[in-house]
Amino acid sequence: MFSYVAGAYCSYVVFNIACCAILVPFVLSVFFMPESPMWLVQKDRKDQAAKVLVTLRGARYDIAGEIAVFQDDIDRMANASGGFKDLIGTRAGRRAAVTCVGLMFFQQLCGVDAVLFYTVNIFQAANSTIDPFLATIVIGLTEVVMTIFVASVIDRFGRKPLLIISGTLMTVCLSVLGYYFKLKDGGSDVSTFGWLPLTSLALFNIVFSIGYGSVPFTVISEIFPPETKGVASSMSIVVHWSLVFAVTKLFPTMEDRMGQAATFWTFSCFTAASAIFAYFIVPETKGKTLQEIQNKLKRRQRSKMDYQVEPV
Repeated sequence: MFSYVAGAYCSYVVFNIACCAILVPFVLSVFFMPESPMWLVQKDRKDQAAKVLVTLRGARYDIAGEIAVFQDDIDRMANASGGFKDLIGTRAGRRAAVTCVGLMFFQQLCGVDAVLFYTVNIFQAANSTIDPFLATIVIGLTEVVMTIFVASVIDRFGRKPLLIISGTLMTVCLSVLGYYFKLKDGGSDVSTFGWLPLTSLALFNIVFSIGYGSVPFTVISEIFPPETKGVASSMSIVVHWSLVFAVTKLFPTMEDRMGQAATFWTFSCFTAASAIFAYFIVPETKGKTLQEIQNKLKRRQRSKMDYQVEPV
């Protein structure tokens, strides 16, 4: 959000200085962060781990129970290499790896970073009646608001429903945006629909945020046991940033060679596939222990109804 506002009104030099300046408080705050409770347990400093957990969880939380879980995880990690072989050595591990890679794949192939990085260019190409820089700020604001909103509802609605809804509605938004460009490139008068690009992209950003923007990282943190979580996280990061680079690099080329309409329709195909992937492949992890999730991943058959929203 800061980048969108500062980028619209500041020079390039001032913008970069401002971005560096806001990092200073984050760097200083590191010195005041508590150590990881699990790391403290690993170093046999359980009293300190308990104090940190009380600070993070509250005095009424089952501190002793969580420390016992940490110790079990540490003992299990000591008996495993934690390498890629351990990750794919079991059916549960392979299915978790497919889920991990698939979520990262669809998160980026929906084109979200291309949309965010080239928002001003998209609005300029659309000949929208709304100022491109103002539109970019509006889209950034929706992202901030929805990120906060998702944090409060992800445990209420579950992971699968949010992913399915996100993929489905992103398909609608991108299809509508592609149709707008199809009309514009075909010579139709689209001045009456000058609001449509902003509406489509704002809604796209909203529905991305409620599902594929945040849920993949939550699912990935929940489906891997401690002994393989490190290599799985590394794999997901490599896939994520490789696709960020590829999509943002290829987006201008796609627009030049295919046109804006075909480009957004291509992304809409991936978002449609993402909803199907979430429905059939992604396990529901809400309210489940690691062992329950692992048992679910081991089974060949699983209910398609496990994504249903529980009553609030």
